[in-house]
Amino acid sequence: MARRPHGLLLSFEGLAPTVFQSQVLSTAAWLQTQGIATFDVVSFAISPKLYATSARNLASLETAPEVSLRLRFGVRPALPGSVALNRMLVAPLLRGNRYDFIQARTDYAAVVAGPLAQRRGLPLVWDCRGDGGAEFRYRAEQKAWARSIVEARCRAYVGLSNKAAEFCSAAIFVTEALRDRYASRMSGKPAVVIPCIMDAERFFFDPKLRGKTRQKLGLDEAETVFIYTGSLAPYQGFDNALQFYKEVGRSGGTQLLVLTPEVDMASALVEAAQVKDTRVLRASFEQMNAYLNAADVAVMLRPRVALNAVAFPTKFAEFGAAGLDVVLNDSLPACMEVARAGGNLLDRKGSIEGPRSISQRMEISSFYRRHYSHSAFVNSYRLVYKSFG
Repeated sequence: MARRPHGLLLSFEGLAPTVFQSQVLSTAAWLQTQGIATFDVVSFAISPKLYATSARNLASLETAPEVSLRLRFGVRPALPGSVALNRMLVAPLLRGNRYDFIQARTDYAAVVAGPLAQRRGLPLVWDCRGDGGAEFRYRAEQKAWARSIVEARCRAYVGLSNKAAEFCSAAIFVTEALRDRYASRMSGKPAVVIPCIMDAERFFFDPKLRGKTRQKLGLDEAETVFIYTGSLAPYQGFDNALQFYKEVGRSGGTQLLVLTPEVDMASALVEAAQVKDTRVLRASFEQMNAYLNAADVAVMLRPRVALNAVAFPTKFAEFGAAGLDVVLNDSLPACMEVARAGGNLLDRKGSIEGPRSISQRMEISSFYRRHYSHSAFVNSYRLVYKSFG
Protein backbone atom coordinates (compact mmCIF):
# COMPACT_ATOMS: atom_id res chain seq x y z
CA MET A 1 0.00 0.00 0.00
CA ALA A 2 1.41 3.39 -0.97
CA ARG A 3 2.34 5.71 1.86
CA ARG A 4 -0.19 8.45 2.52
CA PRO A 5 1.22 11.97 2.20
CA HIS A 6 1.38 13.78 5.52
CA GLY A 7 0.60 17.49 5.61
CA LEU A 8 0.50 20.54 7.85
CA LEU A 9 -2.98 22.07 7.75
CA LEU A 10 -2.60 25.73 8.65
CA SER A 11 -5.34 28.14 9.75
CA PHE A 12 -5.54 31.62 11.29
CA GLU A 13 -9.16 31.31 12.43
CA GLY A 14 -8.79 29.97 15.94
CA LEU A 15 -11.08 27.13 16.96
CA ALA A 16 -14.75 27.89 16.43
CA PRO A 17 -16.29 24.58 17.55
CA THR A 18 -18.98 24.02 14.90
CA VAL A 19 -17.21 25.28 11.76
CA PHE A 20 -13.81 23.88 12.70
CA GLN A 21 -15.29 20.52 13.59
CA SER A 22 -17.44 20.21 10.47
CA GLN A 23 -15.10 21.67 7.86
CA VAL A 24 -11.57 21.03 9.11
CA LEU A 25 -11.39 18.15 11.55
CA SER A 26 -14.07 15.93 10.01
CA THR A 27 -12.54 16.39 6.54
CA ALA A 28 -9.04 15.62 7.82
CA ALA A 29 -10.35 12.49 9.55
CA TRP A 30 -12.21 11.35 6.43
CA LEU A 31 -9.16 11.85 4.19
CA GLN A 32 -7.22 9.74 6.64
CA THR A 33 -9.74 6.88 6.65
CA GLN A 34 -9.76 6.87 2.84
CA GLY A 35 -5.98 6.55 2.72
CA ILE A 36 -5.67 9.84 0.82
CA ALA A 37 -3.71 12.00 3.30
CA THR A 38 -2.98 12.56 6.99
CA PHE A 39 -2.59 15.86 8.81
CA ASP A 40 -1.24 17.82 11.71
CA VAL A 41 -3.68 20.69 12.22
CA VAL A 42 -2.38 23.98 13.63
CA SER A 43 -4.69 26.95 14.05
CA PHE A 44 -3.51 30.40 15.14
CA ALA A 45 -5.84 32.63 17.16
CA ILE A 46 -5.12 36.25 16.23
CA SER A 47 -6.46 38.08 19.30
CA PRO A 48 -6.42 37.47 23.06
CA LYS A 49 -10.20 37.10 23.09
CA LEU A 50 -10.19 34.55 20.24
CA TYR A 51 -7.33 32.65 21.87
CA ALA A 52 -9.20 32.42 25.18
CA THR A 53 -12.37 31.21 23.45
CA SER A 54 -10.41 28.74 21.31
CA ALA A 55 -8.57 27.37 24.33
CA ARG A 56 -11.91 26.65 26.00
CA ASN A 57 -13.16 24.95 22.83
CA LEU A 58 -10.04 22.84 22.32
CA ALA A 59 -11.04 20.10 24.73
CA SER A 60 -14.48 19.66 23.14
CA LEU A 61 -13.25 19.23 19.56
CA GLU A 62 -13.09 15.66 18.35
CA THR A 63 -10.08 14.53 16.34
CA ALA A 64 -9.23 11.25 14.66
CA PRO A 65 -6.45 9.26 16.38
CA GLU A 66 -3.79 10.29 13.85
CA VAL A 67 -4.88 13.94 13.52
CA SER A 68 -2.85 16.19 15.79
CA LEU A 69 -4.57 19.47 16.71
CA ARG A 70 -2.65 22.41 18.17
CA LEU A 71 -3.62 25.97 19.04
CA ARG A 72 -1.14 28.84 18.78
CA PHE A 73 -1.28 32.59 19.36
CA GLY A 74 -0.73 34.62 16.19
CA VAL A 75 -0.54 38.21 14.98
CA ARG A 76 -3.68 39.97 13.81
CA PRO A 77 -3.63 40.04 9.96
CA ALA A 78 -4.71 43.69 9.84
CA LEU A 79 -1.52 44.83 11.59
CA PRO A 80 1.37 46.08 9.41
CA GLY A 81 4.00 43.37 8.92
CA SER A 82 1.70 40.60 10.17
CA VAL A 83 2.50 38.29 7.25
CA ALA A 84 6.22 38.33 8.02
CA LEU A 85 5.63 37.98 11.76
CA ASN A 86 3.22 35.08 11.38
CA ARG A 87 5.61 33.45 8.91
CA MET A 88 8.24 33.50 11.66
CA LEU A 89 5.77 31.75 13.97
CA VAL A 90 4.98 29.07 11.39
CA ALA A 91 8.58 28.36 10.36
CA PRO A 92 9.50 26.30 13.47
CA LEU A 93 6.60 23.95 12.73
CA LEU A 94 8.35 22.87 9.54
CA ARG A 95 11.67 21.82 11.05
CA GLY A 96 12.66 18.30 10.13
CA ASN A 97 11.32 16.33 7.19
CA ARG A 98 7.97 15.20 8.53
CA TYR A 99 5.68 17.00 6.04
CA ASP A 100 5.03 16.20 2.39
CA PHE A 101 2.90 19.31 1.79
CA ILE A 102 1.24 22.30 3.44
CA GLN A 103 -2.48 23.03 3.21
CA ALA A 104 -3.39 26.66 3.87
CA ARG A 105 -6.97 27.42 4.81
CA THR A 106 -7.77 30.89 3.37
CA ASP A 107 -5.79 33.29 1.18
CA TYR A 108 -3.97 34.83 4.13
CA ALA A 109 -2.68 31.47 5.38
CA ALA A 110 -1.48 30.63 1.85
CA VAL A 111 0.52 33.86 1.62
CA VAL A 112 2.07 33.27 5.04
CA ALA A 113 3.03 29.71 4.13
CA GLY A 114 3.96 30.24 0.46
CA PRO A 115 7.64 31.26 0.78
CA LEU A 116 8.19 28.69 3.52
CA ALA A 117 6.85 25.95 1.26
CA GLN A 118 9.05 27.10 -1.63
CA ARG A 119 12.22 27.10 0.49
CA ARG A 120 11.58 23.54 1.60
CA GLY A 121 10.38 22.30 -1.75
CA LEU A 122 6.94 21.47 -0.36
CA PRO A 123 3.74 21.63 -2.42
CA LEU A 124 1.18 24.13 -1.14
CA VAL A 125 -2.58 23.55 -1.30
CA TRP A 126 -4.57 26.79 -1.26
CA ASP A 127 -7.95 26.13 0.36
CA CYS A 128 -9.95 29.14 -0.86
CA ARG A 129 -13.00 29.53 1.36
CA GLY A 130 -14.55 32.69 -0.10
CA ASP A 131 -14.02 36.33 -1.05
CA GLY A 132 -12.10 37.91 1.83
CA GLY A 133 -12.07 41.34 0.28
CA ALA A 134 -15.83 41.37 -0.22
CA GLU A 135 -16.35 40.21 3.35
CA PHE A 136 -14.14 43.01 4.65
CA ARG A 137 -15.89 45.59 2.49
CA TYR A 138 -19.29 44.51 3.78
CA ARG A 139 -18.20 44.64 7.42
CA ALA A 140 -16.52 48.02 6.94
CA GLU A 141 -19.59 49.49 5.28
CA GLN A 142 -21.69 48.37 8.24
CA LYS A 143 -19.36 50.41 10.46
CA ALA A 144 -19.21 53.40 8.05
CA TRP A 145 -15.44 53.31 7.64
CA ALA A 146 -13.78 55.98 5.50
CA ARG A 147 -13.96 55.05 1.83
CA SER A 148 -10.22 55.56 1.24
CA ILE A 149 -9.38 53.07 4.00
CA VAL A 150 -11.89 50.53 2.70
CA GLU A 151 -10.54 50.75 -0.86
CA ALA A 152 -6.93 50.40 0.28
CA ARG A 153 -7.71 47.35 2.38
CA CYS A 154 -9.76 45.76 -0.40
CA ARG A 155 -6.82 46.17 -2.80
CA ALA A 156 -4.66 44.45 -0.20
CA TYR A 157 -7.10 41.53 -0.09
CA VAL A 158 -6.98 41.22 -3.87
CA GLY A 159 -3.20 41.15 -3.61
CA LEU A 160 -3.37 38.34 -1.07
CA SER A 161 -5.59 36.25 -3.33
CA ASN A 162 -3.33 36.78 -6.33
CA LYS A 163 -0.26 35.82 -4.32
CA ALA A 164 -2.01 32.73 -2.99
CA ALA A 165 -2.71 31.64 -6.57
CA GLU A 166 0.95 32.26 -7.43
CA PHE A 167 2.37 30.35 -4.46
CA CYS A 168 0.09 27.32 -4.56
CA SER A 169 0.68 23.99 -6.27
CA ALA A 170 -3.04 23.17 -6.27
CA ALA A 171 -6.20 24.82 -5.06
CA ILE A 172 -9.59 23.91 -3.62
CA PHE A 173 -12.43 26.38 -4.25
CA VAL A 174 -15.87 26.25 -2.64
CA THR A 175 -17.73 27.42 -5.77
CA GLU A 176 -17.32 27.47 -9.53
CA ALA A 177 -17.50 31.27 -9.39
CA LEU A 178 -14.35 31.41 -7.25
CA ARG A 179 -12.46 28.95 -9.44
CA ASP A 180 -13.39 30.91 -12.56
CA ARG A 181 -12.21 34.15 -10.96
CA TYR A 182 -8.67 32.83 -10.42
CA ALA A 183 -8.39 30.48 -13.41
CA SER A 184 -6.05 32.78 -15.34
CA ARG A 185 -3.69 33.07 -12.37
CA MET A 186 -3.58 29.35 -11.64
CA SER A 187 -1.58 28.74 -14.85
CA GLY A 188 -3.03 25.28 -15.37
CA LYS A 189 -2.32 24.03 -11.84
CA PRO A 190 -4.88 21.58 -10.40
CA ALA A 191 -7.96 23.50 -9.24
CA VAL A 192 -11.01 21.63 -7.97
CA VAL A 193 -14.40 22.76 -6.67
CA ILE A 194 -15.37 21.15 -3.36
CA PRO A 195 -18.24 22.97 -1.62
CA CYS A 196 -18.59 23.17 2.14
CA ILE A 197 -19.90 19.64 2.43
CA MET A 198 -21.24 17.66 5.38
CA ASP A 199 -20.25 14.56 7.29
CA ALA A 200 -22.75 11.88 6.26
CA GLU A 201 -22.15 9.97 9.49
CA ARG A 202 -23.37 12.96 11.51
CA PHE A 203 -26.10 14.45 9.31
CA PHE A 204 -29.07 12.38 8.16
CA PHE A 205 -32.84 12.13 8.53
CA ASP A 206 -34.25 9.74 11.11
CA PRO A 207 -38.01 9.74 11.87
CA LYS A 208 -37.39 8.36 15.37
CA LEU A 209 -34.85 11.08 16.12
CA ARG A 210 -37.31 13.66 14.82
CA GLY A 211 -40.10 12.41 17.07
CA LYS A 212 -37.86 12.17 20.11
CA THR A 213 -36.46 15.68 19.67
CA ARG A 214 -39.85 17.27 18.99
CA GLN A 215 -41.22 15.59 22.10
CA LYS A 216 -38.30 16.95 24.10
CA LEU A 217 -39.00 20.44 22.76
CA GLY A 218 -42.75 20.13 23.39
CA LEU A 219 -43.66 20.50 19.72
CA ASP A 220 -46.89 19.24 18.24
CA GLU A 221 -46.37 17.02 15.18
CA ALA A 222 -48.71 19.21 13.14
CA GLU A 223 -46.67 22.35 13.78
CA THR A 224 -44.40 23.60 11.02
CA VAL A 225 -41.05 24.41 12.59
CA PHE A 226 -38.74 26.91 10.91
CA ILE A 227 -35.09 26.98 11.89
CA TYR A 228 -32.24 29.51 11.69
CA THR A 229 -28.72 28.42 12.59
CA GLY A 230 -25.52 30.44 12.76
CA SER A 231 -24.10 33.66 14.08
CA LEU A 232 -25.69 37.10 14.03
CA ALA A 233 -23.09 38.56 11.68
CA PRO A 234 -24.94 40.95 9.33
CA TYR A 235 -24.01 38.99 6.20
CA GLN A 236 -25.91 35.95 7.53
CA GLY A 237 -29.23 37.80 7.43
CA PHE A 238 -30.76 37.10 10.83
CA ASP A 239 -32.91 40.23 10.48
CA ASN A 240 -34.22 38.88 7.15
CA ALA A 241 -35.05 35.56 8.81
CA LEU A 242 -37.01 37.30 11.57
CA GLN A 243 -38.95 39.44 9.13
CA PHE A 244 -39.78 36.43 6.98
CA TYR A 245 -40.99 34.39 9.92
CA LYS A 246 -42.97 37.31 11.32
CA GLU A 247 -44.96 37.30 8.07
CA VAL A 248 -45.48 33.55 7.62
CA GLY A 249 -46.12 32.91 11.31
CA ARG A 250 -49.23 35.08 11.45
CA SER A 251 -51.50 32.21 10.48
CA GLY A 252 -50.43 30.19 13.53
CA GLY A 253 -49.39 26.55 13.85
CA THR A 254 -45.69 27.44 13.50
CA GLN A 255 -42.56 27.80 15.59
CA LEU A 256 -39.20 29.43 14.89
CA LEU A 257 -36.14 27.72 16.36
CA VAL A 258 -33.00 29.86 16.50
CA LEU A 259 -29.70 28.05 17.16
CA THR A 260 -26.84 30.46 17.77
CA PRO A 261 -23.89 30.92 20.15
CA GLU A 262 -25.12 34.50 20.70
CA VAL A 263 -28.22 33.57 22.66
CA ASP A 264 -28.65 36.78 24.65
CA MET A 265 -28.30 39.08 21.66
CA ALA A 266 -30.58 36.93 19.51
CA SER A 267 -33.22 36.89 22.24
CA ALA A 268 -33.08 40.67 22.47
CA LEU A 269 -33.47 41.03 18.70
CA VAL A 270 -36.42 38.65 18.67
CA GLU A 271 -38.10 40.63 21.43
CA ALA A 272 -37.40 43.98 19.75
CA ALA A 273 -38.86 42.71 16.47
CA GLN A 274 -41.89 41.35 18.34
CA VAL A 275 -41.61 37.92 16.74
CA LYS A 276 -43.86 35.44 18.49
CA ASP A 277 -43.55 31.66 18.90
CA THR A 278 -39.75 31.75 18.80
CA ARG A 279 -37.26 29.76 20.82
CA VAL A 280 -33.55 30.71 21.02
CA LEU A 281 -31.06 27.99 21.99
CA ARG A 282 -27.36 27.26 22.00
CA ALA A 283 -26.47 23.93 20.36
CA SER A 284 -23.25 21.97 20.12
CA PHE A 285 -22.08 20.41 16.87
CA GLU A 286 -23.13 16.99 18.19
CA GLN A 287 -26.68 18.23 18.89
CA MET A 288 -27.21 19.95 15.57
CA ASN A 289 -28.59 17.02 13.57
CA ALA A 290 -31.25 16.30 16.18
CA TYR A 291 -32.53 19.88 16.02
CA LEU A 292 -32.49 19.84 12.22
CA ASN A 293 -34.52 16.63 12.25
CA ALA A 294 -37.06 18.28 14.54
CA ALA A 295 -37.49 21.21 12.15
CA ASP A 296 -39.26 21.37 8.78
CA VAL A 297 -37.94 24.46 7.00
CA ALA A 298 -34.52 26.13 7.20
CA VAL A 299 -34.30 29.87 6.55
CA MET A 300 -31.24 31.28 4.69
CA LEU A 301 -32.17 34.75 3.47
CA ARG A 302 -28.79 36.40 3.27
CA PRO A 303 -28.31 39.93 1.92
CA ARG A 304 -27.43 40.29 -1.77
CA VAL A 305 -23.78 41.22 -1.39
CA ALA A 306 -20.59 40.13 -3.15
CA LEU A 307 -19.29 37.88 -0.37
CA ASN A 308 -22.45 35.75 -0.49
CA ALA A 309 -22.41 35.55 -4.29
CA VAL A 310 -19.42 33.17 -4.21
CA ALA A 311 -20.29 31.36 -0.96
CA PHE A 312 -21.51 27.86 -0.20
CA PRO A 313 -22.26 27.85 3.55
CA THR A 314 -21.51 24.72 5.55
CA LYS A 315 -24.99 24.60 7.05
CA PHE A 316 -26.70 24.38 3.64
CA ALA A 317 -25.56 20.80 2.96
CA GLU A 318 -26.40 19.87 6.56
CA PHE A 319 -29.95 21.19 6.07
CA GLY A 320 -30.36 19.03 2.98
CA ALA A 321 -28.93 15.92 4.64
CA ALA A 322 -31.57 16.29 7.38
CA GLY A 323 -34.28 16.42 4.70
CA LEU A 324 -35.23 20.06 5.27
CA ASP A 325 -36.84 22.44 2.83
CA VAL A 326 -34.80 25.65 2.54
CA VAL A 327 -36.08 29.18 2.02
CA LEU A 328 -33.48 30.94 -0.12
CA ASN A 329 -33.18 34.09 -2.18
CA ASP A 330 -30.74 34.70 -5.02
CA SER A 331 -27.99 35.91 -2.67
CA LEU A 332 -26.53 32.37 -2.72
CA PRO A 333 -26.69 31.33 -6.39
CA ALA A 334 -24.68 28.11 -5.95
CA CYS A 335 -27.02 26.94 -3.19
CA MET A 336 -30.13 27.87 -5.15
CA GLU A 337 -28.97 25.73 -8.06
CA VAL A 338 -28.41 22.75 -5.79
CA ALA A 339 -31.72 23.19 -3.94
CA ARG A 340 -33.60 23.22 -7.25
CA ALA A 341 -31.95 19.93 -8.19
CA GLY A 342 -32.61 18.48 -4.74
CA GLY A 343 -36.28 19.47 -4.75
CA ASN A 344 -36.14 21.35 -1.43
CA LEU A 345 -36.06 24.99 -2.58
CA LEU A 346 -38.87 27.18 -1.24
CA ASP A 347 -39.70 30.64 -2.53
CA ARG A 348 -39.87 33.18 0.28
CA LYS A 349 -42.87 34.77 -1.45
CA GLY A 350 -44.68 31.49 -2.07
CA SER A 351 -46.99 29.55 0.21
CA ILE A 352 -45.49 27.33 2.90
CA GLU A 353 -47.31 24.01 3.19
CA GLY A 354 -47.31 21.74 6.21
CA PRO A 355 -44.48 19.36 7.16
CA ARG A 356 -43.15 17.00 4.49
CA SER A 357 -43.92 13.31 4.65
CA ILE A 358 -41.27 10.92 5.92
CA SER A 359 -40.70 9.54 2.42
CA GLN A 360 -40.24 13.05 0.99
CA ARG A 361 -37.70 13.95 3.64
CA MET A 362 -35.85 10.69 3.09
CA GLU A 363 -35.67 11.47 -0.63
CA ILE A 364 -34.24 14.96 -0.01
CA SER A 365 -31.78 13.57 2.50
CA SER A 366 -30.65 10.86 0.10
CA PHE A 367 -29.94 13.42 -2.63
CA TYR A 368 -27.69 15.54 -0.41
CA ARG A 369 -25.94 12.60 1.20
CA ARG A 370 -25.14 11.22 -2.28
CA HIS A 371 -23.98 14.48 -3.82
CA TYR A 372 -22.74 16.73 -0.98
CA SER A 373 -20.88 14.47 1.42
CA HIS A 374 -17.15 13.78 1.45
CA SER A 375 -17.44 10.58 -0.59
CA ALA A 376 -19.07 12.46 -3.47
CA PHE A 377 -15.80 14.36 -3.98
CA VAL A 378 -13.31 11.55 -3.47
CA ASN A 379 -11.93 11.90 -7.02
CA SER A 380 -11.44 15.65 -6.56
CA TYR A 381 -9.55 15.07 -3.33
CA ARG A 382 -7.39 12.41 -4.95
CA LEU A 383 -6.54 14.80 -7.79
CA VAL A 384 -5.24 17.34 -5.27
CA TYR A 385 -3.19 14.99 -3.07
CA LYS A 386 -2.10 12.19 -5.41
CA SER A 387 1.32 13.67 -6.27
CA PHE A 388 2.36 14.61 -2.72
CA GLY A 389 3.50 11.24 -1.43
